[in-house]
Amino acid sequence: MLRTAVPRLGWLSGGCARRQSRSGVSALVLGIETSCDETGAAVMDADGRVLGESLHSQKDVHLRSGGIIPAVAQQLHRLHVERVVSEALGVSGVSPQQLSAVASTVRPGLALSLGVGLDFSRRFVRLHRTPFIPVHHMEAHALTVRMLDHVDFPFLVLLISGGHALLAVARAVDDFLLLGQTLDEAPGDTLDKVARRLSLLQHPLCSLSGGQVLSGGQALEVLARTGDRTRFRFRTPMGQSLDCNFSFAGFRNQVNMTIKKQELEEGVGPGALLSCVCDVAAAVQHTVAAHLSKRTHRAVLFCKLHRLLPDHNPALYADKQMRRHVQTRPHLPRPLKTKRYTRHEQQKCLRRKTHYIAALSLAEVRVAQQTAPQPTSHCCITTRGNAQLL
Repeated sequence: MLRTAVPRLGWLSGGCARRQSRSGVSALVLGIETSCDETGAAVMDADGRVLGESLHSQKDVHLRSGGIIPAVAQQLHRLHVERVVSEALGVSGVSPQQLSAVASTVRPGLALSLGVGLDFSRRFVRLHRTPFIPVHHMEAHALTVRMLDHVDFPFLVLLISGGHALLAVARAVDDFLLLGQTLDEAPGDTLDKVARRLSLLQHPLCSLSGGQVLSGGQALEVLARTGDRTRFRFRTPMGQSLDCNFSFAGFRNQVNMTIKKQELEEGVGPGALLSCVCDVAAAVQHTVAAHLSKRTHRAVLFCKLHRLLPDHNPALYADKQMRRHVQTRPHLPRPLKTKRYTRHEQQKCLRRKTHYIAALSLAEVRVAQQTAPQPTSHCCITTRGNAQLL
């Protein structure tokens, strides 16, 4: 199989990679997260304890507009990042001079949002002469499970959200084998666009008390509970493909054509609620869940064929976005239903990503204290060509 290594971003502060903790006793890391629509910060010690944290969520702002507007997200990050970091440091009782390193997400994510966190981090580390560690957003997601449960390497991870979809084998803190990813758009993005096309913000079940509204995925899930998924049959994407990749753009076109046809039949135009909206929602959720489950099943079989996971107690971890966007577990084939799942609450998840940015960086601090810096000598993600079952 073709194996292509993607170099990991190195320490931006060069020789600082070998510095010991400033206290001389324990490493302390400040993690900063601005990859999308949450501004978060957390301080963690060498034992993995969160000493202080702060979070500002933009969720309510973006829900009212039907999706994330990058320029608005950037403005809100700029408005709150300094306060969020100051609150996290204040609660922790740690001064900037005591920090062993500052870590921030640098990719992937919304470019405008990422830029705010990166610019702030650069100013911070220059002012306080602190080492800086760039963190890959997907690593933070994938490794969150190890903060919540005892999961040994290697394990299979499925990560999906509004911005990404991938299947990978986590082999170590900085070693991931990518088996599949979306070829076009992410499932969360697809669901949000379908929800907007269906004008679900107008539906009474999609608005909460106090003026709050549901996200596209949540709104579709609520309506799907009373819908008939068999009324509309959508083709599951990539049915003839032998790899583990995902695709959602063609599926969304199917849904849009169906919506347009129903609008003509009911004599209404775009922006009006269809009488069959619950049935459409049920069919959409079922098809997305089936696609995710089938590709995940292929990844499990591929791992078994190539012995990428241990024979005893192999673990499959799905991040919180999967459970928020689609109810996938009922669609899993029997072999997958016996695999290990980790469940945790939404509020914990929002903060855990920031926690693991810090925890992941602590691992790098420990390595850096023992070795000379090699900014581009090791790999973050290895691509397993086209992970196919022939």
